[in-house]
Amino acid sequence: MRLSLVSTWHSHCAVALATILLALVSGCSTCDSAPNNSSTACRTLATGEVAKVTVQARECWNASGIMLVDGADYEFKVGGDQQWFDAQITTTADGYDRWWLHWARGMQRFADADLFTLIGQVGSDSSSAFAIGTNCRQRAKGNGELFCYANDVASMYWNNSGCVVLTIRRLR
Repeated sequence: MRLSLVSTWHSHCAVALATILLALVSGCSTCDSAPNNSSTACRTLATGEVAKVTVQARECWNASGIMLVDGADYEFKVGGDQQWFDAQITTTADGYDRWWLHWARGMQRFADADLFTLIGQVGSDSSSAFAIGTNCRQRAKGNGELFCYANDVASMYWNNSGCVVLTIRRLR
């Protein structure tokens, strides 16, 4: 049992070290810049209207095609047991916390949420970013297209995979 714990600890340390080295070597990333305008036409949801958007874990910015209206209230849900992947770690849109990845705390793009939490943002205004997770209600802070992403270290999107389907409902 003790040998098993030591070997597990060593493998987690090796993964953390390799991840740190890859992050340092990979250099700058397009995730550091603001999202570009969507290539698709955006639509504004009417009160009570629902839209579904696929959010890819590997994409730094997922354009939703949905225009949020300043002051309007929205409900965001990722239903069922949908999962996406950060390298070998399987998680939901609520994200995860692992002790061997605490070095990354504060390096993820949205500091107030765990790694791989689903994040939303209105247009290119980073101050409008908010944690969605699997379920949240949010009042839009500004007018603009909703962009979404898995909360990760900006240079580490290359090892992400999977997607979640986000349901957006305008409440008022």
